[in-house]
Parts: sequence; structure tokens; C-alpha cells
Amino acid sequence: EMFSAMALAPGGEVLLAGAKGVFVVVDDILVPSPLNAKLGEVAITDMLLAKDSERPWLWLATTNGIFRWSEGLLEKVMVSGFSTESARLAWGPPVRHGPGVWVVAGGDFYALDSTTSGWRAWEGFRECSPLDVGVNSENGVWLQCQKSLRYRKADGSWHEVLMDSPVVALYTHPQSRSSWLVTEDNRIWHAHDDQLWPVELELPTGGMAV
Repeated sequence: EMFSAMALAPGGEVLLAGAKGVFVVVDDILVPSPLNAKLGEVAITDMLLAKDSERPWLWLATTNGIFRWSEGLLEKVMVSGFSTESARLAWGPPVRHGPGVWVVAGGDFYALDSTTSGWRAWEGFRECSPLDVGVNSENGVWLQCQKSLRYRKADGSWHEVLMDSPVVALYTHPQSRSSWLVTEDNRIWHAHDDQLWPVELELPTGGMAV
């Protein structure tokens, strides 16, 4: 089983998800989640845990759209005018009324804002073909595109990050100021405080790196 996403459940359990649904890690054993019966036969492309009005919600991006689950309630997030299938998700930087969910799906990139009438999508960026999105603790947004890398600062301004080789993987966390990038030439880059530099790996001789 290949997993595409990992998250913590509201109760603190470790969740893994992929093509065959959601699994809970119990005593180092993978147990199918009861959520699978509610979601149906869908693949999970991403997950995240976030609080909305002090209530923890587990967000799930699937091949059948975006869902969120809390305290036994599963909701499908209805979005008008944008794709929701096989999405990538990131939580954090404010949109209009508070922290939002930033989404890449089907060539679209947008932010979801919770309103009294439901979810509203705000277009994020149209100058590249988005592949993945991540956020950091500085309310910055990383956008991985097919041929470029963009960064949105907390003030809402976008900047293009010039790289010699395309980014193929993006690793961020909303509680960390650091972000990590992997480029097509197999190099690792560390982003911190609006600076980006390569990570030079030195493997010890006579041993094995783990």
C-alpha cells in the first residue's frame, strides 16, 4: 500500500491515506477507518487537521472532491467555479474572515473562506500551472508550478523564486518557519526568513546514512 497523505486525527491518532482509503495506526498495525464506508471507493490525495471555531476538523482531498469530518459528521465541501478533485491542501494564512484552506486541484489554485452562507473560493494565482501548495508559520504560501516556483508573503504580494532546476517536491508545516524543497537535479533546498540556500549532504565514511 502506497500512502499519499498523513495526518493526526482530532483524538491524536495517526492517520495514513492513499488509493485504498484512510487507515488508523493502532499498536503499529494499520486498521481501516470507519470513514471509508462514508466516503465510498475513493482515493485520498491529501489530508490535514485544522480548527474552525475551536472545533477540530479533518480535511480530506479525494478523487470525488473535498470533505471534512468532525465528531462523527462528514461534510462535502461544495465549491463553485473551481475543481475539487484530487486536490492538494494547506491550512493557515488568512483569506477574508480568518484562516483559510489553500487548494490546488485540476489546474486551479484558490483559497476557501468560511462564510455564513457556505464556502467561498477566492482565486489565488493564474500565472502558472499549479502542482502543489504549502504554508509556513509566517503566513507565507509556497506554490509549486510545472515550470516555476512562487511565494506569497503575509502581505499578499507574490514573488517568483528563480531556480536552476524545477521543484519536484515541497515540504512545509504551518507551525514551522522553515520549508524544504527538492529539485529535479536531486538537490535539497532550505527556505527560511525569505532566504533560500542548498543543503550540502556529507555522508560519514564507513557507515550508512539513515
